[in-house]
Amino acid sequence: MLDRMSGALGGGDILRMTVTDELGPTFRDVRVRLFKPGDVIGSRFEFAIDTHSRDPRRYGPEVPKSTDLPVAGGGIVWPLTWPLTWQGGGSDGRVTASNEEGTVETYSMLEVTGGLETGFSLVEVGTNKEIRFERVIPLGSTVYLNPRTGRVWIDHVDNDVSGFLTRDDWWSIPAGQTSVIQFNSLGAFTGSPTLTARTSPAKW
Repeated sequence: MLDRMSGALGGGDILRMTVTDELGPTFRDVRVRLFKPGDVIGSRFEFAIDTHSRDPRRYGPEVPKSTDLPVAGGGIVWPLTWPLTWQGGGSDGRVTASNEEGTVETYSMLEVTGGLETGFSLVEVGTNKEIRFERVIPLGSTVYLNPRTGRVWIDHVDNDVSGFLTRDDWWSIPAGQTSVIQFNSLGAFTGSPTLTARTSPAKW
């Protein structure tokens, strides 16, 4: 066990560290600076870990929220204006991301699945801030957006497509509040494109 821990914690990779106390679990992404094993006492041993995180926040469990593209039940007037009002049934193409349990601002990790022929628009309804991505997203592919860093990739973290952003008005979610995100296609689409917002409430 000691050898396994030394190997796992000695590589300098970014690791997710979760701590559970009387208030529940919270996590940070950290790098291990030092792993110092102590004395072996029977079938157990003590150890110390020195870690560093660029982000001082602690995050609660992630809450995913998803939506399809909007489908108006009673018709919709073009061009779209904010906030949208939908008549009757159908999807409104919105998700609500919550930081109500947080004590400091947080960000939602965003995922958009294809197929979208010319890209998509995401609008934060309360502020009209917009993220606009203009590139084909093939059926079966997923675009990942990190509002904290402003980076965008498709399918794999090494496939950077940030250059296809034509608007990047990134937003955060203040402590104790929610954010409503409107999802729209910029052109024709196939299949069932989906927006997923993954939000973890943040605390110091």
